[in-house]
Amino acid sequence: MMQNRYIAIVVAAICLISLAACGGGGGSGSRPTIVTPAPEPTPPPDPTANPSYHLNTARFTTHQPKVLEQIGAHHAYARGLTGRSVRIGIDDTIVDYTQSSEFGNRVRLREADGASLGYARPDGDLIFSDVGTCILFDPSCSTWEGNSAGDPEAVNRWVRQIVDTDGWPTSDDSVFVVDEYYDENDLIERLFRWTEVPTPYGQEGSHGTIVASVAAGENLGVAPGSTIIPIAQNLSDDQRTNAFADETLRRWISVLPVTARSTLDDGLASAQRDNYAKFDIINRSYGIPLFDPDVVSSEVGSELQWYRRYLPKYLDAILQADRTNAEKTILVYAAGNEGELWSGLGADLPYYIPELRGHSLAVAATNPETGVIADFSNRCGPLPSNWNAVSHGPHYCLTAPGIVRGLVPNLNSPGSGDVGNGIPGTSFAAPLVSGALALLMEHFRGTRGNTEVVRRMLDTADRSGRYANSAIYGAGHLDLEAALSPVGTLSVGQSARGLYDSSLQVPAIFGSITNRVEGLELTAFDEQNFPFWVPLSSRVRSGTAIRSTIPMFQSLQRNAAPAPGFESMGMNWTPIQNTGKLGLPEGQDYVVGFGPSSMSFARQPQQGGFGYGFNVNDGNYLGAQTSGAFGRNLRSGMVWTSHAIVQELGYGLTLNATGTVGMSLPDYEQDAIFQASSSLLSAMAIRVGTPQTVLMIEQPLRAETGTGTFRIENGRMENGRKLYDKYRIRLSPEAREIRLALHHEQDAIGGKIAVEVGQTMNSGHIPGRQDSRLGFAYRLIW
Repeated sequence: MMQNRYIAIVVAAICLISLAACGGGGGSGSRPTIVTPAPEPTPPPDPTANPSYHLNTARFTTHQPKVLEQIGAHHAYARGLTGRSVRIGIDDTIVDYTQSSEFGNRVRLREADGASLGYARPDGDLIFSDVGTCILFDPSCSTWEGNSAGDPEAVNRWVRQIVDTDGWPTSDDSVFVVDEYYDENDLIERLFRWTEVPTPYGQEGSHGTIVASVAAGENLGVAPGSTIIPIAQNLSDDQRTNAFADETLRRWISVLPVTARSTLDDGLASAQRDNYAKFDIINRSYGIPLFDPDVVSSEVGSELQWYRRYLPKYLDAILQADRTNAEKTILVYAAGNEGELWSGLGADLPYYIPELRGHSLAVAATNPETGVIADFSNRCGPLPSNWNAVSHGPHYCLTAPGIVRGLVPNLNSPGSGDVGNGIPGTSFAAPLVSGALALLMEHFRGTRGNTEVVRRMLDTADRSGRYANSAIYGAGHLDLEAALSPVGTLSVGQSARGLYDSSLQVPAIFGSITNRVEGLELTAFDEQNFPFWVPLSSRVRSGTAIRSTIPMFQSLQRNAAPAPGFESMGMNWTPIQNTGKLGLPEGQDYVVGFGPSSMSFARQPQQGGFGYGFNVNDGNYLGAQTSGAFGRNLRSGMVWTSHAIVQELGYGLTLNATGTVGMSLPDYEQDAIFQASSSLLSAMAIRVGTPQTVLMIEQPLRAETGTGTFRIENGRMENGRKLYDKYRIRLSPEAREIRLALHHEQDAIGGKIAVEVGQTMNSGHIPGRQDSRLGFAYRLIW
């Protein structure tokens, strides 16, 4: 199936005057042999790329033994993953951000980043609240006054100033700050002007710091490169405070005029959306121990009904119903520690509220010693009848180890802490999942939305053996190795061909393109359409020119290629006899060439004249082939013209010079990853000598122009369609191959012998690469 454009004729001539040398023709009827340059030395493998290497590091043997290995974290670290820049909100008691040895500078402390460093005390103006008691009856308690002037950063700044000056409070309910800037007529401003400066000490106060260290600690954490954002939440003894604020606000909102309530609804919804946007993941290692499904259903239904009546937009913002799936912040809840058959209220909300499915997870705890469900852990529980496993995975709950080592701030040594050993609770299984999600987000480079990453974790969880019991283990046990590995086979390109069946060989005329594609990656997709990247250079290689080490006798040069340096075409050339009978002019030298899927015709250039030729190929491009997504139906053509000069120099010496220019005409498949433009080609040879001894200087066929274009999927998808980027490289090599050879032949032993010694500079048009050769041929004459 030859293209009409293959017969286009390029009429041009070039004589390249530069040093050149040739690696010999053939002799004794021998077929050419392929000479491949020695490969570049392979650097030693990086030991950290082996998952087993990490099992012997302190992170696995000392800091978090068994736990990290059980979830497969070593497979993430072998890929260089740390959760870098993924934002994890720790919605918990205050995180002791002064623990620099464990958290470094990765803790965000600004309200603009989502941080909340104090506990809101909406009952602060009541006489018998903790604040009132502090002011009236406790001399050891202290209060601070400030004027924020409406600056949302003020409270966090005040907390940091107090901690910097006096250190953390040593007990709760002992240090308070009041903002004197508020509107007396604005109930929300009036309620939330008091803030408690929290303590990170004690069993309850240290909870948030332990959780943060398990999720993202430098030594103890799953994702030691992730960003930590404290969301201070008093989980110890202040439920009455929240109840007071809730009751007060509901009464006020329910009697607001419709217009005012709608304005409030818009403002709260906007603030909630803005707040969620500051986090990728929020870890909530808390819940309410309520398990009766009828009671929970009634309570949840009542809450939803109230919000849908009075604050519907705010409710949508809380449930993230008004955000795309890709943008939804992932919520990770601890299942609870009552040993019940259901998760606690909070963790089990996806059962009752469909809007939470896909981005809200529950985590039950296993014993890292045995891998079975921990005695204290609540179970995952059943699924609702309308659960959509295709959209949301096999369950909204999964399991992870729940007995860990964690950082406990030391009251007697502020800024440093002790490592608690064997700390139990689903509170600490949840941050393992949060950290694992951060590793997955980094691994897939933000090409997948948050709900897709959640589903990936759930779909790839270990459901073998005991973990198949979904009522206990939900989707199964967290398995990072499976989540980070391709599901099924990998495919690439528009044609979705197998990755390892796809390769690109480029013609030798382009030299080595490895350096030109350095840093480029080929994106392959697994059967879940998740992307995986491999170096493009691993699927690309350069063709090699076919050259023989056996020298060709000068009397047989007429049987050679129609122009010097055509070895890369991989043709076997044969002179045409009896040209007159074929309608060709007499006295001209014509040759035909044949390859496995190609054919050429050429007229040899005569002294002081021009030659020409063409080649058509239905299977390769100047000897180079493609496969898979790089194309399986490569066609190409080439046209050329040559000019020869023969000059007698005296003293028996003759100069024979030939220059060739041509045009390559590649035709890659339309949906192939790689496309190449036409290229202007050149080749030349200069021979000086006698019939017995000749010095040869050659440049084999080389591309002088041309552009290659890679169309590579970037891993992202839009409306089910894979997005791609285009990368262009030049096709002309960085160097020019020059061959020098000294050829001598003479009569001997009833025939002729030929000896040739040669040196090639920039072999294969690759800068600095050199080849040396010595060839011998014998021809018997009878």
